[in-house]
Amino acid sequence: MKNYPKISVITPSLNKCGYLGQAIESVMGQDYPNFEHIVADGGSTDGTIELLKTYPHVKWISAPDNGQSDAMNKGFMMSDGEIITYLNADDYFEPRAFNAVIRYFQEGEKFVMGRVRVINDDGSSWINDPSVVFSEMIQWWRPAIFCFNPTGYFYLREVQETIGPFDVENHYTMDYDFLLKSSLRYRLKKIDAVLGAYRHIRDTKSRDYPLSDNWRNPFIFSKKYWRYLPVPEIPYVAAMYYYIIYVKENRNLRDLGRAIDGIKHRLIRKSQDALVLLKLWRAGRVAIFGASKTGGEFLQVCRRMGIKVEYFIDNNPALQGKQFMGVPVYFPSHLLEDGRGGGKNTAVLIASQGRRDEMRRLLKELNFTGEII
Repeated sequence: MKNYPKISVITPSLNKCGYLGQAIESVMGQDYPNFEHIVADGGSTDGTIELLKTYPHVKWISAPDNGQSDAMNKGFMMSDGEIITYLNADDYFEPRAFNAVIRYFQEGEKFVMGRVRVINDDGSSWINDPSVVFSEMIQWWRPAIFCFNPTGYFYLREVQETIGPFDVENHYTMDYDFLLKSSLRYRLKKIDAVLGAYRHIRDTKSRDYPLSDNWRNPFIFSKKYWRYLPVPEIPYVAAMYYYIIYVKENRNLRDLGRAIDGIKHRLIRKSQDALVLLKLWRAGRVAIFGASKTGGEFLQVCRRMGIKVEYFIDNNPALQGKQFMGVPVYFPSHLLEDGRGGGKNTAVLIASQGRRDEMRRLLKELNFTGEII
């Protein structure tokens, strides 16, 4: 593969002039020398055409189509890059996303997936950190289990040529369908990088449609993939599918759904708590990541259960060398500086739910080999 293989960015668009400029600029700002940007427009009347004319490097077509899948197929036919990615008109790439994926293609990967920033109406955001395992991805009811947006993955041209065109009858989950098909044929390489941003806001198709009574229809197609699951996993997936479609979201059965949900969550919580305690009891040393109110609550639970917490770890310089609730506080690097702190017999209990992924990555960067809970 060349040092800079050509990346084809394909953008389906319809009356998204207010966002399209940022999408185009996010491609132009990638600091990558070999790309093409193709916009397949469905016949916009909001100034999109005038905007496209101000970007001479963009190849575009504007004509009525049969929906987003049709536009994506048209864009692919117009492209000639070795690597393909899709960018919806109201989304954008994070800086240096192209450089983040390219080395994996140079190492022989065919499909590379990262994470996606999901932007809410109020401007806040969270990170969609998807699975790349087929048997997990098919469980669409699990939070953020599949990649929500095509800015989160790139693949070789041969992948789409093998999988075939997007289903023009599927107007809402064509990308999810494509991911499932791809995972059955190719290895999806997961990387530690946020590649794109996805606006999950009002007046976007993906946001508005699930709020309607017909939200369940796009997921009916997922049943055709059950036959690819290991036989022991099919009953669980089928039970959850029918429970959500016909019980949890049925107005007449909603109270029953809530009751079942409550029982299920209590059982799961009890099982999780038991597993955490087992790991802590088994550990030779215990540290809590986060000298905070939540960390203090965790400390009290450990004390009630007879589990000794050796120290807190925290990034706040103001806490270093001090004590929190009678327990010393150190930087995360103390796990390795301490002669026994970085061993396999140490367990780190992460106190902050909102920063759990960030803290896990930090511990991995430190080459921490103990249990992370």
